[in-house]
Amino acid sequence: MEARKKLGTVRRGVVVCKASLLYNWRDEIHMHTHEKAIVVAGTPQQRYAQYAHMMYSDDWTFLIVSYETFRVDVANIQLLDNSKPLDFIVVDEAHKIKNPNSQIGAYIHRVPFRCKYVLTATPLPNSPLESFNYLKLGGVCGSNWWQFRNRYAVMGGFNNREVVAYKNI
Repeated sequence: MEARKKLGTVRRGVVVCKASLLYNWRDEIHMHTHEKAIVVAGTPQQRYAQYAHMMYSDDWTFLIVSYETFRVDVANIQLLDNSKPLDFIVVDEAHKIKNPNSQIGAYIHRVPFRCKYVLTATPLPNSPLESFNYLKLGGVCGSNWWQFRNRYAVMGGFNNREVVAYKNI
């Protein structure tokens, strides 16, 4: 990201990670780059003050939030994006977004990031259908969840609600 910033292709963005990794991400960014990273955490009032500060400051490149904070603060992140466009997102431990019907799985798409990075050691742990959110975030899949499921899964079982096979893989 630092190299992309120097080239002028990005200015700032978001890192979404597990809460236990927030300060590790910040420390690694500060150790390996010359960019400023801000961890948004705390009470709703504290987080609101942090977002307000970032709206009026150009002295930051990375906004680091936990999945839970992203989920509850998505409206504040959208407002920040309107004020200071967020060019990229890094989704660490991306298996957390694999369920497109979960709140975080749906909310991750609400900000129109131009550059998207998905970091995971388990991209398809259980089924090919779990790749939907990764592909949608990457811009590879333009369909919605139901179109994707109908294209790649054969439904059957009780009330036709169980995946019994896969197709078009």
